[in-house]
Amino acid sequence: MDNHNYFFVVSGEPFGKKRPRARVIAGHASIHNDPANENYELKVINAFRQAYPNLTNELGFGEDDYLQATIVAYYSIPKAFSKKKRELALNQAIRPTKKPDVDNIAKSIQDALNKVLYRDDSQIVLLIVGKRYADVPRVEVSITKI
Repeated sequence: MDNHNYFFVVSGEPFGKKRPRARVIAGHASIHNDPANENYELKVINAFRQAYPNLTNELGFGEDDYLQATIVAYYSIPKAFSKKKRELALNQAIRPTKKPDVDNIAKSIQDALNKVLYRDDSQIVLLIVGKRYADVPRVEVSITKI
């Protein structure tokens, strides 16, 4: 416990948590959570567990620890980009402004790690999230005790 810093990579295109939708059937409202949220959260948990296989029966941080999360989402470079634009993308001169939004990307990662790495994502008191282009799409996650 208390390694103070955990880093892992979630492979694939960045995913943003989708909002629950309300449905009304025969006058009764029900909340419908998108199954894609749960699937992605499982992907995040599996990526974390693969990086830290010995951390299965305990949390990585104490329940009163203050945490910083740094999340960098790497998007695929669009095939329509010219060679020059591709070069600019790889050098971070241009960044993705497409969905998902950074706050939804962060929420999907933070929620997945509840009761896996920390007691609750409310322990994250500093959050840094960025979007970049790369040849290999992924999300890099670093959680640090501060």
